[in-house]
Amino acid sequence: MEGSSDKINIWRVIIMGGAFINLLIGSGFTTGQEIMQYFVSYGAWGYAVVIMMFLLFLYVGCSFVMVGAEQYVYSKITHLVS
Repeated sequence: MEGSSDKINIWRVIIMGGAFINLLIGSGFTTGQEIMQYFVSYGAWGYAVVIMMFLLFLYVGCSFVMVGAEQYVYSKITHLVS
């Protein structure tokens, strides 16, 4: 991040996080209402599936962020060499 300071703007993090969640999960799942209405009808197993899906989305999201960070660093290094 060229010219960036060490300070992190919390509002920028929240906005980017919200946009990422909307992109990854979609507007139908963002509120969580649809998920709860569907899975809660299955009782305790429904809650377990909601937690499993949360963990899956967390893993996928972290993976996207890590790959993006690696690509950013790679592009900065290769730009200097070429």
